[in-house]
Amino acid sequence: KRQSYDSLVAKSSMTRTYSPVAKFPPVQRDLSLIVDENVTWRQLSDEILATDQPMREQMQYVTTYRGKPIPAGRKSVTVTLTYRSSETTLRSEQVDGQVETILSRLKDKFSAELRT
Repeated sequence: KRQSYDSLVAKSSMTRTYSPVAKFPPVQRDLSLIVDENVTWRQLSDEILATDQPMREQMQYVTTYRGKPIPAGRKSVTVTLTYRSSETTLRSEQVDGQVETILSRLKDKFSAELRT
């Protein structure tokens, strides 16, 4: 067993990396997007990630919902977007502008609607 462990360690990259603790708080936005049933999470996430947004720190899938009041043939996909600046506390307007860019892109590409 020790030999297996040693061979794994020898093949691994044991480089320590460091990221400083963030000085400024994150801003999160949950988006529930109504899209056609055939639109996949991969398609949505690829399109979101293709949008140039340097302050976006993370994107996370939350859930998919089907049923009332979502029309037949459509579904609601919820995603959480996290934004953060390394230089300052973000204002709502900064984040809202980036979210609007994503929503516009998803509307054009997938006829996505924001669920309210």
